[in-house]
Amino acid sequence: MLKLIKVFLISIVGCFLLAGSAMAMSFTQDYWTNTDSTTGANGEATFNITVEQAGYESTFGLYSVNEAGDTILDEYEVFSLGNEVGTSKGLNFKLTSGLWSVQLFNYTTNSVEKDWYEFTNVFGFYYGVDTGTDSHYANDETDVESGTIDFFFYTDTLFNKLADGTSYDTDIEHIGTTWVNDSHVTVYLDDQGSTRDPSPDRDFTDMTITGDDLRPAVPEPATLVLLGFGLLGLAGITRRKVS
Repeated sequence: MLKLIKVFLISIVGCFLLAGSAMAMSFTQDYWTNTDSTTGANGEATFNITVEQAGYESTFGLYSVNEAGDTILDEYEVFSLGNEVGTSKGLNFKLTSGLWSVQLFNYTTNSVEKDWYEFTNVFGFYYGVDTGTDSHYANDETDVESGTIDFFFYTDTLFNKLADGTSYDTDIEHIGTTWVNDSHVTVYLDDQGSTRDPSPDRDFTDMTITGDDLRPAVPEPATLVLLGFGLLGLAGITRRKVS
């Protein structure tokens, strides 16, 4: 029995060590939810622009999907093209009669930017990229902001598209995330489309957003696999012990 307890404790420690490795950038955790349920009405999440090292300008926001996960239901912009590094905004959550609403508060200007809007508390992240040109396929060095979005990139690449809705780069990850301390997420963008920039740098430093009081809505597949192997191992040890 003592040996079984020892193996169990080692397995638990191993799980924590594996969880610590979650700081490595992930491309599989697509959907998130809030962890704070007490601030304001029914919680708050704070978003900050911390890095913007790109020739392009980008927006950042949240999107919701249907139960099947194959259709976007709504999008909610948090940061616009004009927002720069240092801009901080709070997303307030409210649950009324089973329906979630969100309100956007701009901490930089100390004012409500968007009043209550029916949304969800389970969402993915997206960026809208303005390349500064009217052509989606041009390969010039024009760095004049046109003020219009050319690409939309999502945590779920299924939805990556051009501004006209045409699917685009659906097999390429343009957004990565890290999650630490149970509630802090960092979202990284690589804004170079495969046809707009035939040799993208894939540096994921083009626009970085941090968000607090957030957690994955569902565990990452890799985490589930590791947990499954751990449980199978414990079951095997228990079976041998009994026999």
